[in-house]
Amino acid sequence: MVWNVGELNKGKHLSKELRKKISETTSKAMLNPDIRKRLSKSHKGRHLSPKTEFKKGLVSWNKGKIGIYSEESLKKMSTSAKLTQNEGRYKKGHTFSEETINKQRLAKIGKKTSEETKKKLKSIWNKPEYIKLAKERRAKLIFPVKDSLPEIKIQNFLRQLGIPFLKHKHIKEIEHSYQCDIFIPSMNLIIECDGNYWHKYPVGREIDNLRTNELIDKGFKVLRLWESDIKKMNFKDFIERIKPFEKV
Repeated sequence: MVWNVGELNKGKHLSKELRKKISETTSKAMLNPDIRKRLSKSHKGRHLSPKTEFKKGLVSWNKGKIGIYSEESLKKMSTSAKLTQNEGRYKKGHTFSEETINKQRLAKIGKKTSEETKKKLKSIWNKPEYIKLAKERRAKLIFPVKDSLPEIKIQNFLRQLGIPFLKHKHIKEIEHSYQCDIFIPSMNLIIECDGNYWHKYPVGREIDNLRTNELIDKGFKVLRLWESDIKKMNFKDFIERIKPFEKV
């Protein structure tokens, strides 16, 4: 009768000391070439369990062996695992669960970036090549993802009038390039729906006023509407506001 050590110890709790001894004994045994050869021969042709079959191809020492993954799949997994410093810490397109995101947020609570790190980051991101890269990336993003209620109201007015428009078009013709709220190509008109709080009603933000002047200099027409005015606005009011731009 052959005794299976795994079955004998099943359900038994081994002390740390005993586990350490077993580990040391096994490590010493594996250094012996004769033992390694005997183990290799004994495992040859042995049937693997589904669990072991699944693991095949996932670890380096199984590379090239027949498993549930094809040669092509193994190559893909190998290349995706080889991340360079430029590609970042995580795999491209990788998404985290809400639980993981919350854990990351909690871990950051109370942590402050040192002045030295802030200086280093500033020195890196103030370089012309990084500023250019940041602008190019931002141009491709749709921000905000969800249209605000004032924007939706103005969009509906334009649909009623049958005027084609574009949302969040990137205006790259000006120095302070950005994504406008609404652009009407037929009129070369940009409509901005400014929230009272974020755009500092009634004065307006400095950057907004700067962009308006730059847009006008480049031949664009600009209509800035405050959130509070849009709330009170009806269809007839909007027609009156947009009429002057149709004539020009």
